[in-house]
Amino acid sequence: MIKKLIAKDWYFNRYIMLAYFVGGLIALGVMFSGGTTTFTIGSILLVTAIISLGCHLVMGTVVQERTNQTLAFIMSLPVSVRDYTAAKLFANITVFLVPWVLLSAFLLSIMSTSQIGSGGAVPIFTLMLFWMVITYLIMLGTALVSESEGWTIVAMAVCNTAFTLVFMGLNAIEGIGGELLKQPEVIWTGASLSVLAVEVAAIALILSLTFYFQSRKTDFL
Repeated sequence: MIKKLIAKDWYFNRYIMLAYFVGGLIALGVMFSGGTTTFTIGSILLVTAIISLGCHLVMGTVVQERTNQTLAFIMSLPVSVRDYTAAKLFANITVFLVPWVLLSAFLLSIMSTSQIGSGGAVPIFTLMLFWMVITYLIMLGTALVSESEGWTIVAMAVCNTAFTLVFMGLNAIEGIGGELLKQPEVIWTGASLSVLAVEVAAIALILSLTFYFQSRKTDFL
């Protein structure tokens, strides 16, 4: 049953995933097509594509299942709360991570060798890419646990607003931003590695808390 639930979400979101992936590729093309201006515009488009994919998945696979009464039907099947939670998390995360991993790999590899995007910016871009995973998991966890469209929208608004603040904060940390961004080579400092470790720990914590609170629920009507 878990495999069927995962296959269902993958089937209904395969074209959505492909569309945002293509959008991300176009954004990468814009980033490295010219100078600083196109790099900035392309960066904004890439961030928009990745974040929009996360919002689309959360609303389409979690919130709408509740509003359309699909969730009640699913829970009437021979499936436990743990089975449903595991399937929903695995399906959504993998659908999100496939384009995220590919786009991230393309971006960071090009930045490491391109004259437009310096290698010194690779660490902070990596940290921001991981931050997008964190924000997606926060939105997904909020939607799953609350089953509320309102709270999910609030989570989306807070996470999207925090993106710029997080970037500014990282840029202000010595060993991550500042003059380091202008360096031609990739330099991973102790500060950037520490932040990356915190982000990985945050991802594990959010997943654990989501599974814990979701598995304690007994009413899906």
